[in-house]
Amino acid sequence: MKNKIINCERIYSFFFNINIVQIIIILWVSFLAYQSFLFAQWKNISLPNEGIVIALTSIGKDIFTASPGNGIYFTTDLGANWKTVNNNLPVDKLHNYGEISDYIDVTFLSAVGENIYAATSFHGLFISTNKGKNWIKIENNLDNVNDVKSIVMIGNNIFIAKQWGICLSTDNGANWEYVNDGLPQTTYDMLKYPHVSSLAVIENNIIAGTEYDGVYLSANSGENWIEVNTGLTDKHINALAVSDSVIFAGTNVGLFISTNKGQEWKLVDYNQIVPTKSESTKEYQETGIFHTVEKGETLIGIALMYDISVQELKILNSLKGNSKIRAGQKLKIKDNSADLESTKCDNKIVVRAITICNSNVFTANNINYGSTEIWYKPIDEVLSEIKNE
Repeated sequence: MKNKIINCERIYSFFFNINIVQIIIILWVSFLAYQSFLFAQWKNISLPNEGIVIALTSIGKDIFTASPGNGIYFTTDLGANWKTVNNNLPVDKLHNYGEISDYIDVTFLSAVGENIYAATSFHGLFISTNKGKNWIKIENNLDNVNDVKSIVMIGNNIFIAKQWGICLSTDNGANWEYVNDGLPQTTYDMLKYPHVSSLAVIENNIIAGTEYDGVYLSANSGENWIEVNTGLTDKHINALAVSDSVIFAGTNVGLFISTNKGQEWKLVDYNQIVPTKSESTKEYQETGIFHTVEKGETLIGIALMYDISVQELKILNSLKGNSKIRAGQKLKIKDNSADLESTKCDNKIVVRAITICNSNVFTANNINYGSTEIWYKPIDEVLSEIKNE
């Protein structure tokens, strides 16, 4: 009898230990899976204010942003603290139904080496050699300098992107020539021109992003261009950035990546994130999309938020000439019920700007036509996920 009891105890102990081992294994696997899930997520950084970020660049660990009316901010600690760096940038006075406010108009930022370039709509091009502490206006012979979209350099060659195409200077900006051979000519407002939105450099090749026709590459300083759009399902290019041999392209449907100079593109998976939606100033109605104007907002800023032109916004709302908007005013953004239904169901991620900082890729995104969020992720993780698809 005693032996039977001992045997039963041994059997019970054996199965009990197996269950404990199984539980430990399950818990450990679950922990690793959870850690992997967290590790794979894009992270969000706080912004200096609500609204639209239209430009993003970096020098070292410093990240710089620009937004309509607010000028330029920078952070050294991933958004925990932001400071303005607008010294010597022109300040306009915005008159809006009796209210007067400062408006610092910066449309573009680009770091080239240790210098930062800032473009404005009405005051030309500026440069800072001390990380934005001071800005100096650049005097040059470039026609329509207020239309600058992007700047890159290869050796002594300076390339500037504009809607009219790409300008090249080989004498430090004294003289410029257009280098558009091979770039598409898209008709807009009854005019044909390339609509170049962004530039980047990869291994002495220039990459050009266009507003309607995707990405083009030149291997000979812009003498001619070839289309490199395989796999690019959206050809509205808002931004480009390069890290070593990797190209990132921001579009109206998300972030694309290429590891072979644009010969093939893959869409980066943002769906791991549950994006927040800015519903406070956006109302969906059966007849379209409407926006309720908040204090300090402008037509330019609202147009950028919803990815439409100021002219389209004026036509939709019967605004004439220099018509002004006021806080509380409701503006029609879109008048298309069928398209509206799809935007209700799907998260629309528009990548406005990209920069590379400390081996991370940072993207400024508009979510569901709302305010901007900046997300970042290590580049090697992005590449790993693309390879595993």
